[in-house]
Amino acid sequence: MTKIEILSKKDNTLFSREEIEFKVTDSNKTPSREDVKNLLIANTKQKEGQIIIKKINSIFGSNIATGIAYVYKNAEIMKKIEPKHILKRNEKKEKKPEEKPVEAKPEEKKPEPAKEEVSQK
Repeated sequence: MTKIEILSKKDNTLFSREEIEFKVTDSNKTPSREDVKNLLIANTKQKEGQIIIKKINSIFGSNIATGIAYVYKNAEIMKKIEPKHILKRNEKKEKKPEEKPVEAKPEEKKPEPAKEEVSQK
């Protein structure tokens, strides 16, 4: 079971957000941003659209990952402050349905038109 421990909370009134440093333990791999968001939502009781995971670092050789998250008071403020690539990175990814590969039909060879020989004089 993956557990999250909040190391520190800092209220940043200038940007209308709360900056959280966290540590995730008991995971076999570096947790995804969605997993960390779900754990933070459960611990902080915030809305999903107001949390940005800034970074996640895993410690080599251990099952511990640390990171920084920003919890905004308003989603509109978050969109004004955060860069577009960070917002895109934190969007919820939709799982695409698996497509079965289409079997390729063997193409019929068409007879090539006969080439006319051009005589040289």
